[in-house]
Amino acid sequence: MTALKITCGSGGSSLWERRQKRKGSLAVCTEVNPSVPSIDEIRDAYDLEKLLGRGSVGMVYKARRRADGRKVVVKLRSVIDKEVARCCRQEFEVLRRLSHPNIITAIDFLEQQNEAALVFEYCCDMTLQSMVKQSFPGGFPSATLKPLSKMLCDAVSYLHKRRIVHRDIKPENVLVSDSLTSLWLADFNTAYQLMDGWALTMTGTRDYSAPEVLQDESPSEKADIWSLGLSLHFMAVGKLPRRLGDFQDLSAFCAAVLKPVQFSQPEWHSIDESFKAILRRCLAIEKSARPASMELLQSAFFKELMESENEDNDDLAAVCRTRSV
Repeated sequence: MTALKITCGSGGSSLWERRQKRKGSLAVCTEVNPSVPSIDEIRDAYDLEKLLGRGSVGMVYKARRRADGRKVVVKLRSVIDKEVARCCRQEFEVLRRLSHPNIITAIDFLEQQNEAALVFEYCCDMTLQSMVKQSFPGGFPSATLKPLSKMLCDAVSYLHKRRIVHRDIKPENVLVSDSLTSLWLADFNTAYQLMDGWALTMTGTRDYSAPEVLQDESPSEKADIWSLGLSLHFMAVGKLPRRLGDFQDLSAFCAAVLKPVQFSQPEWHSIDESFKAILRRCLAIEKSARPASMELLQSAFFKELMESENEDNDDLAAVCRTRSV
């Protein structure tokens, strides 16, 4: 079996961490080391229970860690070249530094010559795309739309404060609980730390790409805001204003993207005006006109929800003070 390079993940009790603790070290392993676990060993450590998805270069499984029964998701990817290997490592390296209730948590990462395994916390089986398509084809009702939208905006704001761009925000990359009370941003294989200082190339999904990205400009936080706006659009009415597949070619699609999104169709009549105001700002053609993610959270649409959360926090603090007396 080919030896692996491996980096430790958050969440504790990973295969690599347990071996390094026995050696008295938790340093990041950067060289090929025959003592690190193989992909076969991760299959021994995790029971792969259910296939959640299959792509062109890998498969995603719901699994259970045998050591403690913890539910996890294992993403197995074929490593066809150095660039794919770099993307796998980068996804893990970005996620392991993050801690947010609406962002998926990375647990472990392993790679060998032609395969890589990424292990994440298990949140749920359903993506936002599937939930809307299967149960809310006309979009979420307001009582569901508002809290879920805020969770997604919270997650993006957390990333941007740390100068991280996701570069592929879309409903397929968002998980949502069956109860519609929790949401997690996932799939960070194209995410990037802007502080690294590299120019970013066109990536992500063209249906959700900002106008400037379609014109070969390097992605930025403002491009994430555009993708966020389209995701919120999908959550509200169950569809996008336009899709690449509906046009003759990419040029025709790009020309359509340069025209402002309209909200005059019947399905928008019952949508809160303050929510449409958010979408207009997110989907501004000029990126300079798009708001920062933190500005979105301070908008009128979320104001009542934010005030309610602040009141809950004040009540909790009061209870804690009473108990400490």
